[in-house]
Amino acid sequence: MSFDLYQLKTFCVVAEEENIARASVRLYLSAPAVSGHIKALEDELGVALFSRGPRGMRLTEAGNALWEDAEALLKQASALRRKAGSLSEELSGVLRIGINNPPDSLHVPELIASLSARFPTLRFESVFGSSQFVINGLRQDEFDIGFIELEKLPPEIEALELEARDIRLIAPLKWAGQLRELSPADLAAYPWLFASEGCSHYIFARNWCEEHKLNIEPRIRSDDIDQTTVGFVARGLGLSLVATQSLDASAFREEVAVLPHIQGTVPLSISYLKERRDDTLVATAVRCVRELFASPAQQATSPKVDTV
Repeated sequence: MSFDLYQLKTFCVVAEEENIARASVRLYLSAPAVSGHIKALEDELGVALFSRGPRGMRLTEAGNALWEDAEALLKQASALRRKAGSLSEELSGVLRIGINNPPDSLHVPELIASLSARFPTLRFESVFGSSQFVINGLRQDEFDIGFIELEKLPPEIEALELEARDIRLIAPLKWAGQLRELSPADLAAYPWLFASEGCSHYIFARNWCEEHKLNIEPRIRSDDIDQTTVGFVARGLGLSLVATQSLDASAFREEVAVLPHIQGTVPLSISYLKERRDDTLVATAVRCVRELFASPAQQATSPKVDTV
């Protein structure tokens, strides 16, 4: 048989998502490429794996029977790669990092620079997404480590807290005067920008709305990074929540106002699969991340944001 692990990976992700478009986002492939992988695998195996319809992709009886075996093969391949890495005298291969905030605010450039200096053959991949996206990537062996801001974790995920991140409510600067004295109920009448449901900021906002018995329908939903959110707010598109670290790094920092209505923190953590706790690549990367966040130089640059 000539099928490869990429085709098996595509098959498993499409089986889970039941949708070509969502699978292509997770796989960082175009939709035609995903469809091509599925067709090539079906041709090789001689069976239809999916039934295709207006509601998406549904596993056929044959596809359902092969799904578990395909996932087992992918896990065996990952285990083989990790074992080979552990036998090497130095780290090599690829460190795959899931990031949920702007890379600079997570010290990702410093992480890559530090590990590159120590392990010249090590390569790196970083992919942005919500905290839940990162968790899913760890579970699917798409990431080795990932930055998250979630307190409730699946049992197979382990996370080490790095710092508490301040969450603040921001508004267009020109709105600041009229919004400062308003109640939470009054703010609900303004347009809002929310992140995806898998983002810690969305969860924070949802809890705040429940506390104040508010039902806010966002004007914009976005999976994009915090700097984009700050830019949208600066252009007068609505209110939103951001971490102070991301706000400090934004080019639009001076064009938004921080309002006093919402203040709180979310825990930023570095996470990984529990079963990979002693994996050399994971353990080394996690140790380097923790050292970066614990260094006096990083602590000295912690942002201080005043409310209007």
